[in-house]
Amino acid sequence: MTFCDAHIHLSHCDFTTFFNSEFFNQNEYKCCTTFCLSKEIEEFYKAFCSIESKFFDPGEIEGHIKKSFGIHPQIFAEGIPESELKSELDFLENLLKKNQIDAIGEIGFDLFSQEFKATLPLQEKYWQIQAELAKKYEKPIIVHIRKAVEKIFKDSKLLSSLPAVVFHSFPGTLREAESILNHGINAYFSFGKPILNGKKSAIDCVKNLSVERLLFETDAPYQTLKNEAQTFPHEILRVYECAANIREVSLESLCEKVRLNFEGLF
Repeated sequence: MTFCDAHIHLSHCDFTTFFNSEFFNQNEYKCCTTFCLSKEIEEFYKAFCSIESKFFDPGEIEGHIKKSFGIHPQIFAEGIPESELKSELDFLENLLKKNQIDAIGEIGFDLFSQEFKATLPLQEKYWQIQAELAKKYEKPIIVHIRKAVEKIFKDSKLLSSLPAVVFHSFPGTLREAESILNHGINAYFSFGKPILNGKKSAIDCVKNLSVERLLFETDAPYQTLKNEAQTFPHEILRVYECAANIREVSLESLCEKVRLNFEGLF
């Protein structure tokens, strides 16, 4: 079976344990890896291409791994000088000009804490710039959004002009997801470990949204459950198995339909 991981941070994963699972011996794995700073891309290729893997031969990496780059909304709270942020934007546009990435992101809004709320003007500024770049270069965007779903409706006209909008670990309700679609946005909603933890809004979305709008993710090495130190890429299997149970369909059927979503998106 083919399992597609719509959101992962491969540059932050421990490659010595990446393939230490029977999962990779028995299944095909595709993913979209996100980079939040330009230095992560160089580090990724240096680390990833140094390992031996029959699944991801460096010469065939493009067939399995899609790449996304964007300025993450949490970064603004780190006090990075705006001159450096502008350099990251230049780096992003250079990637787009050379068609070296498949999507822009993760970008968006994070108003989860007072620290993040204090950077809202910067979040809004760089969200707008990056969304406009996505329109210019006809790329999907990967959206990180916490405590700020209303921002999506404010910019629905711009978002409806994009090829696709992927909501990473969608935090909203089924009603909000349906409203986003009703605003003409070609949206996909991705879900990860929160459905294993019984998050009601996520489970409701997984159960009731059209399967053509669903994606699944690990967000590895992040998005851990209680008493977990990290998340591993092979745990995408747990997410799919839970989603199949929620929808009361076979794992094989769900894998195939989500594979079509993933491949069509990119």
